[in-house]
This record gives sequence, C-alpha cells and structure tokens, in this order.
Amino acid sequence: MAPTASCERPTKGSLPSLEEDEMEGWHKCNVDGAFSAADNAGAVGVILRDHDGRFLAGRVAWHERSSDAMMMEALACQEGLLLARQRGVAKIRLETDCLGLLKLWESLDEQ
Repeated sequence: MAPTASCERPTKGSLPSLEEDEMEGWHKCNVDGAFSAADNAGAVGVILRDHDGRFLAGRVAWHERSSDAMMMEALACQEGLLLARQRGVAKIRLETDCLGLLKLWESLDEQ
C-alpha cells in the first residue's frame, strides 16, 4: 500500500482574517477535495461567493486517478482559481481545510 499525505484541519486562529470593510470587492472561494485510497480516485468541489456571501458559481469534478488526499486538495484549489478567473474575479480569498497544503504553500513563500 502506498503512503498517503494527510490533510489535518487548520485551527481557526491560524488564518488571518480581514475586517468587514476590507472585504469590499473581494470574493471568497471555498474548496475541498476527497480521496478514495481503495480506488485511487477522488473528487473536488468549489464554491465562489461575493464579499456579502452570495453564491456566484460552483463546480465539482471527478478525477479517476489521483495519488493522495493532498493532491485532491491541490486540484480543488486549482479548480477554484480557474473558476474565479473564468468569472472575471481579480481579488480572491481561497479557503481550504487542508493544513498540510497550507504549510506547503507557506514554505514556498519563505524560499
């Protein structure tokens, strides 16, 4: 059996928050990925909302081949960014529940 990457949930305080007046013009994109080790397959889901929380668009995608849960979470982020670009969104706050992916992203900023 191949090892799989884990995706622990970040703690609530680990993410910077924006004040309500700073949210004007920003969009929020919630993403999530799911992985089945038995099938080496998964799916992603994306929801795009405006700064008032109103639904703008959503997308789901099935992936017949995947390596692990973190890959599915990364693909969900990619789908979210693609959806935002297709909708003409310039300011986006991408939210994932995968702590491992957040740490990887932050380590790239430090390089």
